[in-house]
Amino acid sequence: MVRLTPPTARPLAGALAALLLAACGPAPRPEAARPLDHAAYVWAPKWGPETSLAVAADRLPAEIGRLRVYVGATHYPGESGAFPVEWAALARSGRVLTLVVASGPGVANFRDAPDLSLPGNLLAEALAAARAVEARVDRVQFDLECPPAKLRGYARQIEAVRRRFPGLEVAVSVLPSWLGDASLDELLAAADRFTLHLSPGYVLGGSRARTDFKAAERWVAQAASHGRPFRVGLPITSHYLCLDAGGGLLASVPTGRPVPAGTVRTEPVVADPATLPAFVRRMATHSPPQLEGFDWLRLPVPGDAGTWSLGGMTAALRGETVVRSLRAAVVPDEGHSRVVVVNDGMVPMPSPAVRVSWKGGAVQACDGAGGWEMLLGAGEGFRLRPNDTAALIPAGETVTAGWIRFASPPAAAEATLAER
Repeated sequence: MVRLTPPTARPLAGALAALLLAACGPAPRPEAARPLDHAAYVWAPKWGPETSLAVAADRLPAEIGRLRVYVGATHYPGESGAFPVEWAALARSGRVLTLVVASGPGVANFRDAPDLSLPGNLLAEALAAARAVEARVDRVQFDLECPPAKLRGYARQIEAVRRRFPGLEVAVSVLPSWLGDASLDELLAAADRFTLHLSPGYVLGGSRARTDFKAAERWVAQAASHGRPFRVGLPITSHYLCLDAGGGLLASVPTGRPVPAGTVRTEPVVADPATLPAFVRRMATHSPPQLEGFDWLRLPVPGDAGTWSLGGMTAALRGETVVRSLRAAVVPDEGHSRVVVVNDGMVPMPSPAVRVSWKGGAVQACDGAGGWEMLLGAGEGFRLRPNDTAALIPAGETVTAGWIRFASPPAAAEATLAER
């Protein structure tokens, strides 16, 4: 007979449990488990009035009891260093705060031993500023982006972090690709809790572009097998698949960041407003007791083109329908008419093709605008086609896709969505 030692038995038993759960589907959530709660990430490398508005107590959904505030980043091109956070606005929000620092992707390729001293410095500065205005802080978190081979090195530094931040919990973020790595146990044992950030879903060289929530159920089972309290980070931000001249995938870039050299075409990908809320509802009734709740990534801020609207996030966390709605119209303006695309929904939408038609009248001139080009057709009408790098249309916004100047007014003019 072979006797398993406790350190070996726990990972093996946990792995078997995860496999069984993944095979049979999530088990019903135990009645004794507390209800799943909600938090939201605040990512604002350039804090402005819109961010202060987003964290206002009378604007935040009541279900959001915690804000996870990014206080800085290390080794992110263009974003390294401390972020200019408005701590008074966060204190007025009335929410408990987790201070978060992002580290990567430059760190992912380092040759030296992992080092949490620099991100620790950013956290220490932020903690002092938060306490100066009596903001409530009870945790610090490291969002690590690195190969699994570096996890054990980070685990050894958590104790030093605890000494530096007495009285605060220490959390880390985890990527789905780490869940099967043996070194993850050591990191999670050193931390108080962790957040499993769901992948945006893209695969280099493949065609899958959205988060696979069936896979997410398996990831939750694997995460629970480590026996530590954890949360699930839900991506409601959009990204662009950047393609080269041959159609190859160069990278997935979050909305608002520069695309890599060689990009000739982008394909926008928006978090699915149907499968994500369904996953939240499913986890509320069928999930392991180690799951504490959801971290929405990220809190919608007015003017953030790539994120769901606040109404969309609120509807999803309440189990309600997240509305998608896009339409086109011809709008009279001074001396001409504009062809507009209106996003009446709760999520950003890819730019559509538009068909423009009219009856009677005479057209003096017409053209596309912004990211649309005009394609002439026979008779009274033309099409507007978005170019290969057309931007997303933010939730609740109206954009101009083209214009027409009539020499004599038509009896009617209309614009409708068309196939690209």
